[in-house]
Amino acid sequence: QYTRVTFAAPVGMPPGTTFAWEFGDGQKATGDKADHVYLTLGTFDVKLSATSGTTKLTATYPLRVFEIEHVTDSFKEGRPRDY
Repeated sequence: QYTRVTFAAPVGMPPGTTFAWEFGDGQKATGDKADHVYLTLGTFDVKLSATSGTTKLTATYPLRVFEIEHVTDSFKEGRPRDY
């Protein structure tokens, strides 16, 4: 199970703001955008810290990584005709 997630900081932050991400599985990244691959299923607390000058804001968001049932075998052409 590999799940790739792209995270992006909120728009409208002051110029020069730095961003630090903690993905809840021990991995970290910096930047206003970050890609991360989760290797296991579960719920992870994703933490974003934004620092501008002497002001630091931190927010934590729960992210649930779960398995989606693979159903293309049930369609003869390998994909559903209608959604």
